[in-house]
Amino acid sequence: MKSWQFRGLLTLIWLISTLIDRFWWANHGGLPAWDQADYLNSALDHGRALALLPGGSWQGWGSLLDLSPKIPPLASLVNGTVMAIAGDWPSQAAWSLSLWNGLLLFVVASWALELRQPLKAARQFALLCCVFVAMAPLLLELRTDYVLELPLTAMVALALWRLGDWWHPIHGALDAGVLGCSVDCGGVAGETKCAVDSHPSAVVGRGERLPGPKSSRCCAPLAVGDGLGFGVRGSFALVKT
Repeated sequence: MKSWQFRGLLTLIWLISTLIDRFWWANHGGLPAWDQADYLNSALDHGRALALLPGGSWQGWGSLLDLSPKIPPLASLVNGTVMAIAGDWPSQAAWSLSLWNGLLLFVVASWALELRQPLKAARQFALLCCVFVAMAPLLLELRTDYVLELPLTAMVALALWRLGDWWHPIHGALDAGVLGCSVDCGGVAGETKCAVDSHPSAVVGRGERLPGPKSSRCCAPLAVGDGLGFGVRGSFALVKT
């Protein structure tokens, strides 16, 4: 299987799952429940705070973070941006769930490619994994329910993928910064209910993966990425208190 064929089939899986989701949303006429309405309002408020939706204007970072006393802001920022493009009705705002589903499929495919060799077998394995993810009843339910579980699932999967890649003896130093950012972004995407959503230094250990100078070379970018993500989470935590 060639590279363009693999990418085309992966895109086709996402398109088919999106069409199924859109068919459900087009025929769903009920009102959103309490939690769903809360998340919709949060996305709407963040879109207005970013001056992307009518009725709002940019008031600075302080005002933006003040909108997140309970709901972590990353998903609301992304969802509010999607609202500015697709519309603010629940069925229109649900396009953001298709984007999070696309991220999840990309992560699953990328992760699967690293678990099998040779590359031909790995691509077939990756597509099979993505088909299972697209057909999973629980994930299908999350794609038709406007809650934070799907963004949180996608970001935690991203963090776990980068964590596994960080242990690679060659590419680990390059991926350490990405790991730090992705783990911390997982904490800003959804409420911290998962053990992986912790300080990346605690997740990956104390630099014992490689001995001597290689260990320091790998931990340096991890600290930089961790610091960037931790700064965002720290600002968010400061606002919550």
